[in-house]
Amino acid sequence: DVMFVPGEGTTFTDTKGWRSVQVGNTLPLSQFPDNPTKDGYTFLGWYTHVDNVNAGQFTDLTVVTQDITLYARWSENTPSHII
Repeated sequence: DVMFVPGEGTTFTDTKGWRSVQVGNTLPLSQFPDNPTKDGYTFLGWYTHVDNVNAGQFTDLTVVTQDITLYARWSENTPSHII
């Protein structure tokens, strides 16, 4: 199974939060949840570790080798200053 964890302060419309995937298969994009949203941030994707910036991004090409928890990665939006 693949579990999706969007993080605190997010809007996540997926009520299930996980997807069943057989080991050795990939998860098609059509089965990914809608991207979560977070005020002041841009969603970057689903990653295999909550804090490790070097952890791999999980995509529709990633082969599932075991049950896995995926974490939303965010980039803080920077306000643009017009002079």
